[in-house]
Amino acid sequence: MIGADLEPNKKQGLSWSGLSMARRTMRRTSLRLRYLLTVLLVGVGLTMGVAVTLTVAGGDADSFLPTVVASGLVLTLVAAAIAWRMMARIDAAMRALIESSDRIGSGLGRVLELQGEQASAADAYLRSALLAGSPDASALQARLLAGTNLVRAGFRDDARSQFEWILKNTKDPALLDAARRALARL
Repeated sequence: MIGADLEPNKKQGLSWSGLSMARRTMRRTSLRLRYLLTVLLVGVGLTMGVAVTLTVAGGDADSFLPTVVASGLVLTLVAAAIAWRMMARIDAAMRALIESSDRIGSGLGRVLELQGEQASAADAYLRSALLAGSPDASALQARLLAGTNLVRAGFRDDARSQFEWILKNTKDPALLDAARRALARL
């Protein structure tokens, strides 16, 4: 199952334990800095390797040493600048992906629902609702769909809490009516 956190329960068989959220252990800036430092270290290392080779070779090669070191350091700085800009573009793409993740979660929920995997579908819908941040229309709809799938999966108490949450956090008459009808069927 994709994303569903099911745990054995002696009384009911399986029990939905909620969403497991991945911990973010590294900030975006620190990742950028790690890449930048890696590029700088590799560039300086290669420059120093060439400089040592020229020094060992001796003869006319010593006259090229300042030019080689300066060129190597300049190329290293250019490579670092390019890496920094590439990371900025990757960050922008990731930010856009994160902002659209609520739609992706709803789509995944729908696919799982059609495959008959109600617990996983509920998990995907709830992730979608949580990623939306504020209780906007799409987040409320995702919670309603999550509750419906939780009922189908047999997690009535969890579904009840989703429907009650919708009643407390929306003024939309259609959603209020749907949540009330769902609660009445429990």
